[in-house]
Amino acid sequence: MLLMALPMVGTAQDSLGIFKSEGPLEVTISTDLRKLINEKANETVGTAVFTIKLPDSVTYSSPVTIKARGHFRKEYCMIPPVNIGFRDAKYPLNKMRTLRLVNACRTGSSYEQLVFKEYLSYNFLNLLTPKSLNVRLVHVTFIDSLNKRKPFKYHGFVIEDMDAMAKRNDCKEVKRERLHTELTNRDYMTLVAMFEYMIGNTDWSVPAVHNIHFMAPKDSLTDRPYAVPYDFDYSGIVNAPYAQPDEQLGTTKITERVYRGYARRFEELSEKAALFNARKGAMYKLVNDCAWLEKNTKADMIDYLEEFFKTINDPQGLKQVFIDNARQD
Repeated sequence: MLLMALPMVGTAQDSLGIFKSEGPLEVTISTDLRKLINEKANETVGTAVFTIKLPDSVTYSSPVTIKARGHFRKEYCMIPPVNIGFRDAKYPLNKMRTLRLVNACRTGSSYEQLVFKEYLSYNFLNLLTPKSLNVRLVHVTFIDSLNKRKPFKYHGFVIEDMDAMAKRNDCKEVKRERLHTELTNRDYMTLVAMFEYMIGNTDWSVPAVHNIHFMAPKDSLTDRPYAVPYDFDYSGIVNAPYAQPDEQLGTTKITERVYRGYARRFEELSEKAALFNARKGAMYKLVNDCAWLEKNTKADMIDYLEEFFKTINDPQGLKQVFIDNARQD
């Protein structure tokens, strides 16, 4: 058993059930690998054939567009994360519109461990709120459509389309160029900022729209939007070898936590701390039940999470981190 059951609610855009159950799916991407590998940093959009085999053994294939993403990983990784676009209405996969695929950055077991740790970070947020992106593990095989390279296989995961996530939360995705953090939904932003602190991630910004999506209730013109986080590979809990501490924050190692949210009333923080505590056992179970995580990786993740829980269960620590050392600007 890989994971405990998570509350994944389907939408019309997930009519194939990609995010409705557990366990890895088999995925194949056939494309010009030389172009994908050599031109990945140039914002080049290529074409591919995307094939996925579902648990009921039904296989779907569709022509897609494929584009590398991730500012740093486009330069560093052999195959960086990619956006997969479904365009042809003749194919059932088209209902998903887009999928984001994250796979091991390079070959080797240590890089595969990074994938599983980032995958579990999404799962942690799923446990805390349905207003979060679902993920599904995949075994992805890259095939050279020109037959000039041998196929190779990576572990990875696919990320739910933001529009689909918004719809299952009775919201709509909204595009914003700039928005002050405190002009988003306050309760949700408190949860997100504490979550990012839990996993040790400082690589996000609401005003810069960096690793943040926005959505708002679809029938409201006045409700403040939700700032939905994604991309956690620079977090301390993942601890990727390519991640560098932020000099502007004065950190010396990527595992060093810094709270990037604004101050909240102690009562607000206590309420969210209670939620995290209620989900603590489930989070630890996700880690311990992950069949692909090595024993030492599990221990490191649990130790890292335990530091967070010690902080939020100490009234003085809660005040010091989330009030006294909160953002001022």
